[in-house]
Amino acid sequence: PDSVTSPMEILQAWDDMTDMDIEVWSDGDFGLSGSFSSDTEEKIRKKRSKYFISKCLLHHKNARRQWVILVDVEEFVTYNTIHEDEPVHESDCGNDSAHEEELKGETEDIYPPFPVPSSLMKNVSFRNELPPLGEMTIVDYLKREKYFKPWYNRACVTMPRVLIGSNSSGWERLDLIHRHMPPGFDAKNFDTLRHRVHAKVDNWYANLYGKVILDVNRLAKEDLEFPAFSIHRPYFYKCPYAYPCFDKSMLKVNRYLGSFETFSAGLRRKRKQIAKIYKEKASLIDGGADDDMRPWLNQFVGLVGEAEAHDLTSYLIVNATEEMKNLTKTLSEQNISKISNSKQIKSSEDDEISWDNNPYNETDGISACLLIKDENHRLPEWLAYHYTVLPLRDLVVAIDPESTQSPLFILQRWNDTTDMNITLWTDEDYGHPTFKIPENHNLTSETSFIVGRTIHRNRQRHFIPECLRYHKHTGRQWVVIIDADEFVTFNTPHQDEPVQRDLCGNDSTEEERLKYRTKEIYAPFATPSSHNKTNSVRSELPFLGEMTVLDYIKREKTFAPWYNQSCVSMPRVLFGSNSSGVHHFTQIHRDVPQEFNANLFDTLRYRVHANIHNWYANLYGKVIVDVNRIADYVFEKPAYSVHRPCLERCPYSYPCFNESMLKIHHYLGSFKTYSARSDIRRNAKFYTSKKSLIDGGTNDDVRPWLTHFVNFVGVKRAHYLTSDMIISSRKDLILV
Repeated sequence: PDSVTSPMEILQAWDDMTDMDIEVWSDGDFGLSGSFSSDTEEKIRKKRSKYFISKCLLHHKNARRQWVILVDVEEFVTYNTIHEDEPVHESDCGNDSAHEEELKGETEDIYPPFPVPSSLMKNVSFRNELPPLGEMTIVDYLKREKYFKPWYNRACVTMPRVLIGSNSSGWERLDLIHRHMPPGFDAKNFDTLRHRVHAKVDNWYANLYGKVILDVNRLAKEDLEFPAFSIHRPYFYKCPYAYPCFDKSMLKVNRYLGSFETFSAGLRRKRKQIAKIYKEKASLIDGGADDDMRPWLNQFVGLVGEAEAHDLTSYLIVNATEEMKNLTKTLSEQNISKISNSKQIKSSEDDEISWDNNPYNETDGISACLLIKDENHRLPEWLAYHYTVLPLRDLVVAIDPESTQSPLFILQRWNDTTDMNITLWTDEDYGHPTFKIPENHNLTSETSFIVGRTIHRNRQRHFIPECLRYHKHTGRQWVVIIDADEFVTFNTPHQDEPVQRDLCGNDSTEEERLKYRTKEIYAPFATPSSHNKTNSVRSELPFLGEMTVLDYIKREKTFAPWYNQSCVSMPRVLFGSNSSGVHHFTQIHRDVPQEFNANLFDTLRYRVHANIHNWYANLYGKVIVDVNRIADYVFEKPAYSVHRPCLERCPYSYPCFNESMLKIHHYLGSFKTYSARSDIRRNAKFYTSKKSLIDGGTNDDVRPWLTHFVNFVGVKRAHYLTSDMIISSRKDLILV
């Protein structure tokens, strides 16, 4: 329950695409509930582990399974193949151990329900008869050896652990790391292939206690009614010892230390303390190199196919160079890595995209600047929508350092499987010092809100100009500056549209909008004299799906505002839900591909909007900027605001709705998604007050986008790119 990221999207992919059965449990599912306020963090962790193990084993027994392993996520079970340079085991181990814990109980031999054939010459399994990894699965090996010890007489077999990581010995040469790799995969993205150096196999201080594999059919149900003794030795009278002899064990567990970034994931408040532990662990890795596990990836690709193998391991594809850079800095105490702009475009036989025939090339798209905080639940839809409608092709994402979620796995998936270039920034990437409200502050809630808002706005003001400058220097042109709950679309006129009665645009009398007169920045080409119009008009706007926003701007490039404005304001319209009955099921699901659930998409689920001229509901607009027409010196100072970044270039922050060619749908969403972000403003009272303003009728202008997205990328890939939204809400909320 203390996890800050949800594994649901990964588990869902495996559950959907393979024959693996996966269940997700919370504390209540294995009988652990109540308050632990009097216990230390370590006691709570151990108690949770003990309760979980017993209930998990009982679950597998009731499901008529047999062998069950108990390992952690950084541990990998493999054969304990003999090596010529293997040292002699000199320390106490197994039943000879002098450790008090292992001598605390006596073990019982639990024989299987079949006799050993008298014709067999041996009574124990031998390591020199172990198959190489890939030649035989472990369960096939267990079946082959079922008449021999320890498989014949043990219900619980202990496997020694070996710590594996990296050092400066030269064993991590690229030619060795990438040896025998299937095409299209990078060994540096896999701990089991990248890290080859291990600790001495008999160094207890490096490897610690072993882990176990249990035959639950030989455990009585009453044995499983009590919490386990420990993860290393769940049941005294069934599990022989927690420190097995390495040279007598048939299976072993490779435990990967990994990079410091992965080692310290989820421990951002303890990274300084954890760095010392990591360094001490790494210093113990001096026992030589081991490539026993190297064949597994080839076997996996051969089993599931290259396309599915890419899909199922796509979360691992992180640029190793950037990860090593992150090793030397704290990244504002966040577990966030930069994303590489390198491409690994995938294809599959049944759902192939021809990137050579892609209607949008990498330089022919719209760019965006996005500052987010705990927006993982919105991000897949935002990316898919703008990838289709704009089309979005270059994106810079900045992470608020107080975020409890990292969007890395979502952004990496898009970066690797589409022609979208995504770059991830932290405060230091755009020259902004990290400010936070101390956790032990004694500020009132009102003061805390004001301070937090000031810090956030200051972060925005530094991020925006640096992001605009970045896009300019990388050869981009039009850049949108919006939030993750905002979606750009055409401002198509409607017959029931109310008349604008309040002041807007250049007619505004508000002091902020009159503070500066805007300079008209004309495009570097003359307006053809044959044109009868000087301005773009709403009556000539295309419907969404007929033309991308970029193609429309190109068509209208000789007309205002595209010709004479380098910064064009777009009005916002608040969307949400009310009790008017306009959320009828058939309307929500109309024109939605049958493979998708409209209720998972804010842009399809919420059709009711506020009155388009209600400033208190919709507030200020946002902008789309032509960075090629703005001089670099403009980006040298902080932005005025997110609504009007460059005062002398952006005309006004409250544009006239009936004169605007583009608009922004701003989605309030459900209260669960609205309050998911840690922000004291996002409370039930504020949500209710915003929701009460949503009374302006319905609008389905954006409805076609999902159909066009599916047609463009294919059903399978569309599911994959939006899979984070296809999650059981109950399980997701438990985990998040």
